[in-house]
Amino acid sequence: MFSRSLDGTDERNLGLRFGAPYRIFRLPKCSFSIECSSALLEQIRREVDYGLYLSRRERESGGVLFGRTEPDRIQIVAYRPLHCEHAMGPGFVLSQNDEKSLVELISSSRTHCELNELQALGWYHSHIYGKVSLSERDLQIHSQFFAAPFQVALVLRPSSERATRAGWFFREPTGEMRTASSYEEFTIESPPPEPKVLEPAPSVRGLSPARDSAARRSSQETEFTCPRCGGKRIRRSRRSVIEQLLGVFGLYPYRCEECLSRSLRRRSPEPGCALGAKSSSTAAAFSSSCCSCFT
Repeated sequence: MFSRSLDGTDERNLGLRFGAPYRIFRLPKCSFSIECSSALLEQIRREVDYGLYLSRRERESGGVLFGRTEPDRIQIVAYRPLHCEHAMGPGFVLSQNDEKSLVELISSSRTHCELNELQALGWYHSHIYGKVSLSERDLQIHSQFFAAPFQVALVLRPSSERATRAGWFFREPTGEMRTASSYEEFTIESPPPEPKVLEPAPSVRGLSPARDSAARRSSQETEFTCPRCGGKRIRRSRRSVIEQLLGVFGLYPYRCEECLSRSLRRRSPEPGCALGAKSSSTAAAFSSSCCSCFT
């Protein structure tokens, strides 16, 4: 139901016209203020949560922000979601069809009465892993489709355990954009979750932390690239029971932070845990057949 955010009444979708409370953001090195209603931010948060928790699979989502501009401020009063086909995994990575849909969505203010007299002021999207930042692919989208000085990007980091974190990204007067983090993060409060029955944590007595191997893994992970999208932001992923058994052969799951796809990669055995000749040959054969991408 949240994907039809502008199909309801004007009061729901254009709340600022009806006196809904503003949230005014005055950020360092930003030549204008950003104004948006709390109700609209909450709608966007629910839209993001729908893609993350209510759908059958975890997926990032995004869309276009609409509003009005003045010399010293922009006023965001509406949004429309982009129905990403997620051709390269659950991340918000646009295919050619998605890019065409985005162009049509940006120009929809000229054809839809709900967006009459409004213009595209930027876009929003979620990151279900990592921090509130703009990735290289995010920056490419912003530069290609939202090149005007007043157009902004809103990044949301949803969480099932705490309030959704968010941040604005914009062009500074020099034309540069800060991408590693937002100047000022803020939160969008969600309704309190239902109480959960906590179970005792399993005992971890007898396990050793392996700090030295973690440093070696980190140096190896930086050399990996995603077999699906070619991204270089690769990190270790949680292992299932079967994947823990594959660790005997040096195979470990990794996740791409760009397209969020997972793949099995082989790394060298740790000192003192060298495989025998038979295990090494088995691992090599299994690695060549299993280092494929899966979500």
